[in-house]
Amino acid sequence: MYGPLIYTWIVTITSYYRMWSVGKKHKKIQRYFLIMCIIQLLLLSALIIIQPLQAIFIFLIPMIGSLTLTAYATYDHHSGLESDDPYKSSYNTLNPLYNKVT
Repeated sequence: MYGPLIYTWIVTITSYYRMWSVGKKHKKIQRYFLIMCIIQLLLLSALIIIQPLQAIFIFLIPMIGSLTLTAYATYDHHSGLESDDPYKSSYNTLNPLYNKVT
């Protein structure tokens, strides 16, 4: 069982691989995901070439940060649950305030 920081790290660094793996069952969505990733990488690369410092601070760091915060926010949904069944390995949060904020 992982604590919140290890869980967040693992989910963050494996998220794109996991998205790609799930996409194998949904080829149309996987193709769209690949196209959007390529566009994003091309635009980000161009921005980094043109203005490296600004692109890193305005685009790259917030992108990584939002992915990390999203992974962290899912810790409470999955902590303490060990299951291969995706329908039994998550808690639902019904608090309206929590759901609006997150």
